[in-house]
Amino acid sequence: MYNTYNTEARNMILYFLGMHFPDADKLVIPVYPLETDTDIEKMKELFRYDNFKDNYKVLNQEVRKFGINAAAGECLYEPFTEDARVRDGHQP
Repeated sequence: MYNTYNTEARNMILYFLGMHFPDADKLVIPVYPLETDTDIEKMKELFRYDNFKDNYKVLNQEVRKFGINAAAGECLYEPFTEDARVRDGHQP
């Protein structure tokens, strides 16, 4: 993660990604893990929805306060939906 990012915005993005794209199999492990001071309780309050779409809206609203735009949510989410995999010829 870029060290020029606002720390609070960076923590929100990392929390959101970990929430919606967990790496349970530890397929990607950083050589030098990033130490954060993320306020987990605050993140749980912000990202209180049980779905990607609503939590992405929260993420986008919050990081824009720091002048940062989150990546397009549909681009992150769409390839992983069951409909997209079946539509593209890949079975889940």
